[in-house]
Amino acid sequence: MNFNFEINTDNINSSAFAVKYVSTSRMRKDTKVRKIKDMLDHFSFFGKEEITLAEIVDVMQCRITQARWFEDKHRNKLYPEESYTTNGAPYPSTWNVEIWKNWIKDLT
Repeated sequence: MNFNFEINTDNINSSAFAVKYVSTSRMRKDTKVRKIKDMLDHFSFFGKEEITLAEIVDVMQCRITQARWFEDKHRNKLYPEESYTTNGAPYPSTWNVEIWKNWIKDLT
């Protein structure tokens, strides 16, 4: 499966969108990792340091309702703990793009 982004540099939050992954089953770990890498490359390209789940959903064009989406079927996280910051309600949690990007490149 190839995930291509169309780039529009006018707006960082809607500047790229991934080709939607359509399936009736769950996404496999390797597919999630590829989508995450593409998403992180996008935010890195625009110099975005911290991202929220809402920004991730906007770029990935996937239905993601919680951070648990970034786990494999064995509950192993697909991001390093040091990249994730929870600010407590009502503030959104964030991920550090560079820490996550450097960590995930070693997964595959």
